[in-house]
Amino acid sequence: MLLLLAAVLVPAASASQDAARRDRVIGVRAAQLARAGQCTEAIGLIDSRSGAPDAELELLRGRCEIELRRYVDAVATLEEARRLDPTLRGVSLQLAVARYHQGDLDGARQALDEAKAQGASGPEFELYTGLLLLQGNDALGAANTLDGVRGLGPSVDQAALYYEGIAWATAEERDDAIEALEKVIEMDPGSRWADEARQALDRIDGGQRWWAWVKAGIEYDDNVVLLSRGSQLPEDISGAHDIRGVWELHAGSEVWRDRDWASGVSFDYYGRAYEDLDDFDQHFPVLGLWLDRRLRETTTFRLRYDVGYSWVDDAPFLFTQGLTGTIFQDWAELGRSRLFVRGYWDDFLFSKDDDVPDGPGTPGAFCNSPRDIICGPVGIDERESRNRDGFGIGFGVEHDLPVQAINTEFTTGYRLDRFDADGADFSYLAHQWFIQSRTKLPWDLLLRLQAFYTYRPYDNASTFPDPADLLFNRQYPLQERRRRDESWDLLVELEKRWTGRLSTSIRYGYTDQDSNVTLFAFDREILGIYVTYRFGG
Repeated sequence: MLLLLAAVLVPAASASQDAARRDRVIGVRAAQLARAGQCTEAIGLIDSRSGAPDAELELLRGRCEIELRRYVDAVATLEEARRLDPTLRGVSLQLAVARYHQGDLDGARQALDEAKAQGASGPEFELYTGLLLLQGNDALGAANTLDGVRGLGPSVDQAALYYEGIAWATAEERDDAIEALEKVIEMDPGSRWADEARQALDRIDGGQRWWAWVKAGIEYDDNVVLLSRGSQLPEDISGAHDIRGVWELHAGSEVWRDRDWASGVSFDYYGRAYEDLDDFDQHFPVLGLWLDRRLRETTTFRLRYDVGYSWVDDAPFLFTQGLTGTIFQDWAELGRSRLFVRGYWDDFLFSKDDDVPDGPGTPGAFCNSPRDIICGPVGIDERESRNRDGFGIGFGVEHDLPVQAINTEFTTGYRLDRFDADGADFSYLAHQWFIQSRTKLPWDLLLRLQAFYTYRPYDNASTFPDPADLLFNRQYPLQERRRRDESWDLLVELEKRWTGRLSTSIRYGYTDQDSNVTLFAFDREILGIYVTYRFGG
């Protein structure tokens, strides 16, 4: 009997010891993954344990859930860790962090008081102490607490310095606020926190929430008129390429803000003037109004209305207006996402194409009247079919991903556009994919690369003939298949920052559009040099 009992118990004890050893290995490996920033994998390993819940591993899981912005899960996990071991150090501080980002400020203060009673200290403790003081309207206490908070990583250190500047400004300590916010810009001039700091400096300097930049340059365009392959220029145009001056102005003002809401107005103006082809000179101002609503600590919804009016050669060209709803989501080290939907209406104000006289009904046959230079297929009203006015709706998603190891931020996205034109020629469904990068180089250089691919299938065949088929006093043929366009757009830009306000840049752009309608197939290259000046920081 004893031998039988030993035969049963010994393997069971051995299996139990093996499971315990396996769980210890899992715990060590999960901690290594978490330190390396691989929190999803770390949580998966913790879930694979077979033993009883462990307080230290639950604390590790809670830290990872905070890193992944899963604050509701983090609060539940950390409370379970505290239940398992009420004396475990570090749980209360992480509870304060999770509750703060969840929007539970009272709960965060309570957890932070518990952490303080347990002897908590260090940059993370001071950061959230300062943030809670700022939320509690103790601006001076927040500024003094946040002063010198460093060591949490480049982006978090920059955020802490930004909030220190805001706290000094709220406490009406102008010089200290300016010093802190200028340091934010110096740490990473192209970051989101630097942009926020510039806007804060604008408010300090002028007492208004406004910002602006102006950009001017000279460009060489080798295909101003978008001349298609194989077609001829009109008689009154001597060439397709030209040099032009270009300028852009962007200005915005935040007119109202509280904790969860903000609204403002913006103005954009784009202009160009050619040396020879002044028929293509353009002026295009756009006025925008926007309203922001913070949904969570990391999520914001923006509603924007914009209206624009364009002149070409001093004649009205386009009236456009649109309404866009965008959700912005911040994923911390994993980047930022934008999901948007936009409805817009375009009204082209230039003279519509004339109707082409109908031919006899046979391609290549002589027109019905000897006075007709050309004639088209029977029954087509070209003036009506080529009306570009219409309504569009677009959906899109974009994501920014910073890669600190190579000082680069990548952005990629997809957009779907549906445009219903009044004329049958210009209704389409378009798909666009893009990827771009922004790399900080030595000597305050910034390299931007962009690549766009657009596929645009139209609803109908085109009423535009192939230029090679146009014969005097003959009916031209039309293809029966629906129009299809696809284009590649590539851009390379190198910018040199001389100061926080002034920069110069050189840019090269290339477009290659293919179409089964010859008139809309073209290549284009643009080379330009520019100067940009930023106001308010």
